[in-house]
Amino acid sequence: MSLAVVEKVYGREAAERRAKGADYIWSGDPNNDPFAVEISKTELND
Repeated sequence: MSLAVVEKVYGREAAERRAKGADYIWSGDPNNDPFAVEISKTELND
């Protein structure tokens, strides 16, 4: 979230530089979540 504040105040390029410096992989795609687990409807009924 702090990178969002940096982006808003200083711009996207500055936020991306800070993310890179922190070894943070910034994804602008909200559907790209490498930690998400897909659960099917059948698994919910078990």
